[in-house]
Amino acid sequence: MRLPKSLLLAGLLLAAPQASAYDTDSHFCLVYMIARDSGFTPDEARQIATMVEYTDWDARTEPVDGGGEQRRKFHFPCNSDRSGSYTRQNSAWGKHNVNIGLSINNLTHLGLAIHVYQDSYGHEGYGQKVGHIFAKWIHSPDFPWRNPGKFKTMVTNVYGVMKQYRINNILAPKEPVLTPEYFAACATYVPPDWRWGWPTTSRYNEFNLNHRIDMWMSYINDKFPGEKPVYEKPSAAVLKEVDAVLAKYALPEKEDECDAREWAIIGHLGAPGSRAAEHSVGPAPTALAALDEAAIERIQEMPVKWGAQYLVNQAPQVYRDPRVEAQLGNETGFGAILDASSHSTDPTLAARVLMNWELSAVDLNTQWEARLDSPDLRLRALSAGALSSQETVSLATAEKLRLAYKGIAEAALPAADRLDIMELFPTSPEVIATYAPATVRFFQGLLADPAAAEAAAAKLYLIGATVTATLTLQEASVAEVDAVRATAFAALQSLAIQDLPSGVRYWAIRAHEDLDPGLHNSASDQDNLKRLAKIWSDAVVVGDVDALQGAAIALASFDLTDKVPSALVEAMRASLVNPAFATIGLDIRYALQETAGDKIP
Repeated sequence: MRLPKSLLLAGLLLAAPQASAYDTDSHFCLVYMIARDSGFTPDEARQIATMVEYTDWDARTEPVDGGGEQRRKFHFPCNSDRSGSYTRQNSAWGKHNVNIGLSINNLTHLGLAIHVYQDSYGHEGYGQKVGHIFAKWIHSPDFPWRNPGKFKTMVTNVYGVMKQYRINNILAPKEPVLTPEYFAACATYVPPDWRWGWPTTSRYNEFNLNHRIDMWMSYINDKFPGEKPVYEKPSAAVLKEVDAVLAKYALPEKEDECDAREWAIIGHLGAPGSRAAEHSVGPAPTALAALDEAAIERIQEMPVKWGAQYLVNQAPQVYRDPRVEAQLGNETGFGAILDASSHSTDPTLAARVLMNWELSAVDLNTQWEARLDSPDLRLRALSAGALSSQETVSLATAEKLRLAYKGIAEAALPAADRLDIMELFPTSPEVIATYAPATVRFFQGLLADPAAAEAAAAKLYLIGATVTATLTLQEASVAEVDAVRATAFAALQSLAIQDLPSGVRYWAIRAHEDLDPGLHNSASDQDNLKRLAKIWSDAVVVGDVDALQGAAIALASFDLTDKVPSALVEAMRASLVNPAFATIGLDIRYALQETAGDKIP
C-alpha cells in the first residue's frame, strides 16, 4: 500500500495531488459542463477542462511536493506573509491570473488560472504553508456538498469567465440553461448502491472519487447526450504551451498589485502584473542527477537515524528513490524523519514520506503517541492532529491528547512560534470539543496580536462554520460541539468591526451570518441582517471595499425566504453600479441574486 489508512484519516499535512480543492468532479466534469452550456464545442470544452484539471498533476503546479510558494500560486491564492496568509474566496489573488489569461487571450493560461480561482473558494480560510492540515478530515474542503452556497457562487462566477472569453473573441455569448442550483444538486453526495459491491462505510465512499466522477458523467450524458469526456494528460504540443505559460506565470505579493477586474477584456499584456517573472537558472539536469546519486549513496552508508536526518536537512528531493525508502522505511527511520522534520524549514517531508512509502510495518500510532509530550511544540501539535483525526483512539490516548492540546494552548510562546503552532491546530469543532477545549480560547487570545489576528480570525470562522457531514455524533456530544461553534462565532461577532484591520474585518463580518443552520441558540436572521445593513451603510460612506466584500459574501448566505430589508437590497444595487466598488461586483451580484432574485447579466 502506498497511502496508509492512518494518513488518509489523520491528514498529517497535505493530501495527494487530487486533494487540491476541488477534485476532478469539480475541476474537470463541472468545468466541462459550464463550458458546453456557455457555447463551447465538446472539443473546446474538453480542452479547457483538461487544463483546469492538469494543474493538480504537473510537477510545477501540483500541491504536495512543490512547497509553499507553489501551493500559494496554484492552490491557495493569497500573499506569502508568514504572519497570517489565508485564502479568501473571489479575492484579488484568486482573480489575478484569470484576468491575465483573459487579457492576453491565452486559453492555456486561463485554464490553469480557473483552477486557482476555484480553489479560492474550496480553500478559503486555509494557508499555503501546510494546507488544510486539520480540517474535518483532511479532504473535507474538497467536498462541494460541504458548503453548497459557496459552491454555487463559484459556479456563477466561472460562467462569467467563460462569457468574457467568448466576448473577447467575438463569439456570441450563450444564455446558460443550467443553474447554480442544478450544479449544487449534482454535487450533493449520493452513496453508491451496496448491491453493486461497493464498501458500505460512508467514510470510504466519500473519499472514493471514482464513484463521484461516474455520477458527474451521468449528468453530462443527460444534458449533452452522447458526450462522455475523459480526462487525459495533455498532448506534447499543449505541454509545450504549458511550458511557455509557466515561464511567465506569477502571483503578486501584495493584494493591490493584483488585477482584480471583473473580468478583463483583451488587453494583450496590458493587465497589471502581467510581465514575465524573473527566473534563476539552476544546475543542468546531468549535474542534478550526479548530486542526487551522491546524496543517495551517502544516506545508504550512514546509520539509519543519521541518514534520516541527512535526508530531511540536506537532500529531501531524493525521498522517492526506492533505495532511500529501503534504507529508512522502518520504525527508526520514520521516527528520525518525523523528529528532524519538526525542526526543518519545510515540515511537509514527513507527510510526503507517508504518502509514498510502504510503511505497513511501522506502528504509526505509537510514533505519534510517543511525541505527544515532545518539548518541540510543533511536533507535539503534528502528532496530536494525526491521532485526533482518527476515527477511534483508546481512552488513555484521548486523555493524553487533551493534555497535549491544553499544554500547547496555554504555553507562553514567542510570536513566531504562535504562528507556526496556530497553523497546526484543528478547526473541526468535533475534534476540539473532544480533545482540545482550550483551542478556541487560544485563538481568541491571538485576536489581540497584530501579527496573528487575521490568522486567528480565519481559524475561528472555520470552527464556527463547520457543518457536520461525515461524523455521526452521539446525542450527548451535540451540545458540546454546538457550544464550540457558538463560542467561535461569538468571539468574532463581538469585535468592533469598524476598528479592525481589513483581514480580520473580513472574517468578523462573515461571522455575522451564521453559516451553520443547525447551530443552537444563534442570533436570528433578522438580527444578522440589521447588523449587515449597518455594516453596509458605514462601509459605503468611507469607501471600505473589504468590509463590503465580506458583507456581500455573508448576505449571499440568505435567500428570498429570509426577507432581506428592501433598503439593504437597494443599497446593494446602488453599490453595484458604483465604480469605486467594481472589483467586488461579482460578490455583490451574487448576493443580489440570492436575496432579491436579481438576474445576473
